Amino acid sequence: METFWDKVEVGDNVRSIIRDDNCVYLSMRNETGEGSMTCYDIFPGIVFMYCDYHMEYCESRFQSKGDLFCIDYCMEGSFENEISPGVFAYLRQNELSLNTREHHSGGFLFPQRHFHGITICFSVPEADQALQELFKGAAIRVAELKKRFCSNTDAYVIKAPEQIQKFFDSLMDIPGNFQLDYMRVKVLELLLELHTLQNQDYKREIAYIFKAEAEKLKAIRKMMIEDIRHFYTIEELSHMFEISQTALKSGFKTLYGAPVYSYMKNYRMNLAASMLIDDSKKNISEVASFVGYDNASKFSAAFSKVMGMTPVQYRKTVL
Repeated sequence: METFWDKVEVGDNVRSIIRDDNCVYLSMRNETGEGSMTCYDIFPGIVFMYCDYHMEYCESRFQSKGDLFCIDYCMEGSFENEISPGVFAYLRQNELSLNTREHHSGGFLFPQRHFHGITICFSVPEADQALQELFKGAAIRVAELKKRFCSNTDAYVIKAPEQIQKFFDSLMDIPGNFQLDYMRVKVLELLLELHTLQNQDYKREIAYIFKAEAEKLKAIRKMMIEDIRHFYTIEELSHMFEISQTALKSGFKTLYGAPVYSYMKNYRMNLAASMLIDDSKKNISEVASFVGYDNASKFSAAFSKVMGMTPVQYRKTVL
């Protein structure tokens, strides 16, 4: 009998590390980091995947050889892919993509250098047959969901409503002895949620950024983190990179998940937190100066807002 894995071709850049009756572990690695997918065959034609990437980009050579419907949920981070020459689309935190995998090959970038999410893939005919055999008379039809959400587009993206966010949160800590059974029940729950979802209330336009603008935004981030002591204003950045303030603010948040100032504050405080631990000989004022604060009190207040404790408390707690 054909399995889901007979319906796809993952490409030679992905290597299978472990495979047993119900689980396939796939990993990829390049000069920017590594990523992995832990995949569970939970029903015939239905695969549940935990995705974990800590890298700047990966190359996908995935090829569909069947009728697929896939659900991708972003828990942390974001990913970018080029959907047409010079046009990039983004899936961001707490967003759900319902798609056909018809254009899944190519480069995927992770602007925040990480992505954590869950993917559920259906080989449509096999999945529907399995669900009908298990649940006689059930109204669940994967084919209907695919037609509803993807008849006019390859990917339908929504900001996940609260009940669906809670659904995915519940999948992050499953008791090992009930893992497969729990996944089976939860996937059925998700399909029912999607059947009842009033999609017009949640659909958003996919976030698109053109290549020239994306390159400017990436260059802006690179300059700011390399010149960490300087606090750039939106006006300065807009002038230096010849990009409108509106495009800068909205585009940066799309790429990096936070406004410019919030992103840089978090970046500075996380860098400071690493220094407090890795270089215990540096005093608080020296750490503050390194990340751009000449006033230790202002640094301490900013650190407390981000990390939930003062620099002194943090160093004592972690060390």
